[in-house]
Amino acid sequence: MKINNITQITAMLLFVLLGSCTNDQDATLATEVSAQKESAVLGIETSFEDKSTLQQAKIGELATVNLGVAGNFVVLSKTGITSVFKSSITGDIGTSPITGAAMVLSCAEVTGSIFSVDAAGPGCKTTSATMLTSAVGDMQTAY
Repeated sequence: MKINNITQITAMLLFVLLGSCTNDQDATLATEVSAQKESAVLGIETSFEDKSTLQQAKIGELATVNLGVAGNFVVLSKTGITSVFKSSITGDIGTSPITGAAMVLSCAEVTGSIFSVDAAGPGCKTTSATMLTSAVGDMQTAY
């Protein structure tokens, strides 16, 4: 009687997990998770080496995210950039669609370029609304 209940519960769990998957990688992960849960319910022990190998395999399967133009920035913000005393940023920074006035930092704190959508902001900034709009769009797509 108990084995029959466990089988039904496992079948329902597997159905729910596989039904909610969106691609092959998720389906594989759901199957492996389901198998681990089933082995735990049935009292089958899984060794640490098996879990470690599984984790290493999953890490190797991670895809690189294409950042597009956003990849050229070390700080890219839609709402502004501030700093604290004695801070330094190495690389390009930018804000869009908010005005350059939302960048509250000095040119000396940035080793790289400062990009703004308008004439406001630090004196050493470069105005490039089109490039910043593309970068923010790429950032949102990557997220």
